[in-house]
Amino acid sequence: MDGNDLCHMFFMLEEIILKQNQGMTQTVEIQNLKCGGCENTIRKNLNKFEFVRNLEVDVQKGTVSLDALPPDYLVFVKRVLSNMGYPVVEDGNSVGKKVKSYVSCALGRMNT
Repeated sequence: MDGNDLCHMFFMLEEIILKQNQGMTQTVEIQNLKCGGCENTIRKNLNKFEFVRNLEVDVQKGTVSLDALPPDYLVFVKRVLSNMGYPVVEDGNSVGKKVKSYVSCALGRMNT
């Protein structure tokens, strides 16, 4: 078994896990989600990843929901959100994160 076989097996296993989790939803509560501009930025950035399915952003509740993901993928999604200025509520909300969220919000408003 060579590296290509292992890589192929990994992707097959990944697809099986994603299919098993299909229809199950995970929701994360995030900070700094203020308006439709924020929502647009989050949608644009998370929808770049093919494993993100059925993405919902609820501005009033401050949540992002998507089809259930393997734990490593969810950690990745949370990191992407944090890097845009929208950390999960369990994480710290520094001034830097707040500033990033305002920039992300402004970009989201311009791209509508």
